[in-house]
Amino acid sequence: MLSKYASDKKISDINLRAKLNLFIAFMFVLQYFSNVTETEYPRIRLIA
Repeated sequence: MLSKYASDKKISDINLRAKLNLFIAFMFVLQYFSNVTETEYPRIRLIA
């Protein structure tokens, strides 16, 4: 019973870490895209 709980907890930790990494990567992409829009495409930023 205890080992099953430990393995479930490990799986949920792995899922949480994967979601966190995905979120961080998404934020980096979003930041990069907004920087590109501001510097190279100011008109698109004004429209959006």
